[in-house]
Amino acid sequence: MDKPEENDTPTALDEMLKLVAEQERKECEAIGARAHEEAQGLIHGAHRAARRRMHENLAEIRQLMRREQNQAQAALETAKRQHQQRCDFALLESGWPRLRAALSKRWQDPALRRQWCDALIEQARAALPRGTWQVHHPANLSEAERQHLAQALKSASGALAQCHAETKISAGLKLCCEGACLDGTLEGTLRDHASLQAQLLAKLAQ
Repeated sequence: MDKPEENDTPTALDEMLKLVAEQERKECEAIGARAHEEAQGLIHGAHRAARRRMHENLAEIRQLMRREQNQAQAALETAKRQHQQRCDFALLESGWPRLRAALSKRWQDPALRRQWCDALIEQARAALPRGTWQVHHPANLSEAERQHLAQALKSASGALAQCHAETKISAGLKLCCEGACLDGTLEGTLRDHASLQAQLLAKLAQ
């Protein structure tokens, strides 16, 4: 007998198997696509986190550098000021004898001596109470200078002053009243070394 020929017509089972295979393929593709998207999201997230950490680290590094630069600049400015102060103090110390000589020379000029006295009396007018002032002055003032001094003192204090000539005063005046004193003598001015240095340093800084 002849063998029956196979039927090439697709059966319902074949169609069903094709549908299952196609569905499986689509589901696998969808799962793969979702996995790929999730993987890309994780990768992008990791990149963003890495960039954020890098920016944060860079910001911290820049902030640290600025802080160190500011500290270095502040230290440099402090060192400059200290160096300048040492130079100024050295200058003042070296010039101290010349300052005394210059003031003594100023007192020797009659016109400048009168200006010195008048300026002190004006300061005393504002600083001392009115009344009888005790005035200490160099012993070598001329009679004309003593009369001018007495008139200026009476005008400022409202009363005759008690004047005392003292050999230990080489220049300037010391005026006192009721326990308050204005020492404008050369010796008194130079005695307050620290205060005078501070004033001279302020002048140098201007």
